[in-house]
Amino acid sequence: MDKNYWQDPVALKLPELGIRTVENTYDAAAYLMEEWPDEHGEAYDRALRMCLLSIRGKKQPATARRAFIDAANEAHIHIKLAA
Repeated sequence: MDKNYWQDPVALKLPELGIRTVENTYDAAAYLMEEWPDEHGEAYDRALRMCLLSIRGKKQPATARRAFIDAANEAHIHIKLAA
């Protein structure tokens, strides 16, 4: 398995699109850059930075996952975490 896959995926509950499951750092970075709501805050900036650093092997995938969850909370995107 690729080292950037997360042990526990993050499911985003989006009103217009339903549930979107993010399983790895690559998908998280793409989602942040291409599909994220227009308003970005500090948690968004950190999440994108941590994802890109994780892809480059400079940060652990778990750090990127945590930052992604924080960005979702900041953007008021409902999330469902694996039990």
